[in-house]
This record gives sequence, C-alpha cells and structure tokens, in this order.
Amino acid sequence: MAQKISQATSAYGIDISDRFSGQVENPKHRAKYDPKHVNGIARFPGCPPCGFLPEKSL
Repeated sequence: MAQKISQATSAYGIDISDRFSGQVENPKHRAKYDPKHVNGIARFPGCPPCGFLPEKSL
C-alpha cells in the first residue's frame, strides 16, 4: 500500500539529512543507503524491509 510521505519527512524519520536523502535518490550522485538506513525507512511507515530491496541481484 503506497503512502504519501515526503522525502524530507522520511529523512527526518530515519535520522538523516534531507540533503543526503536527495543525493541517494539522484542517479547522478554515488550516495547510497546502507542496511541501517533501509531498516529505518521500513520501520518509519511500518513496512517490512524486504519491500525496499530487489528480489534478485543483477
């Protein structure tokens, strides 16, 4: 189920800067979320972490 949460709100919820979140979401930057971030992102809206990870590696 999709939830409408802004990038700034989700960044605040997982205790990262909205600037870092913007860099991760921008394909021109090399910044990436680590597993701790993925767990925080999933915990914030109450979703399982596996929903944010690909099923298979490419």
